[in-house]
Amino acid sequence: IVPIHYVVLAIGMLANPFGGDDAWTNWNAKAAFLANAGDISKDLLSTYQSQYPLFLPSIEAAFAVITGQQFQDISAAIALFFSVMMVIYVYRLAAKFSSTRAMPGFMLLLYLMAPITVIVTWNQQADLSFALFVLLYFGIIITTERDNDDSRLWLAYFFLAATAWVKNEGF
Repeated sequence: IVPIHYVVLAIGMLANPFGGDDAWTNWNAKAAFLANAGDISKDLLSTYQSQYPLFLPSIEAAFAVITGQQFQDISAAIALFFSVMMVIYVYRLAAKFSSTRAMPGFMLLLYLMAPITVIVTWNQQADLSFALFVLLYFGIIITTERDNDDSRLWLAYFFLAATAWVKNEGF
């Protein structure tokens, strides 16, 4: 099911290389302003969501400047990266807490079959990175509690704080 999931994503991303509203108006537009060193304060205020955090656009702008690639290629690569990381972490977290060998595969299957996972990645929405950071936070908190090891708590709080730099929902 994993290869089918990513084939569908690849077809969708090739058909719609600019992504959805999130990618085009928030990532790509702001990344273009950052990469081209324009009047950022005025230009950013004139875009669709002026309060949108610059975490993802700044990553995209840095890659565009370094590689010379078009912005839609970079935002698609970033979306795929977060999608793959989400799949890996869902599987590993399920494996860590499962008493059977079948449970991690079942959890991964449930995740991959949910239409929203394809849609969010296909549209290159920041919700994917936001969801990964929240999942990482809770996963680290749960494993810290279970293992009685506080050494990773700083990492959990880092991922929780990173959510505010990815999405502007409620912050």
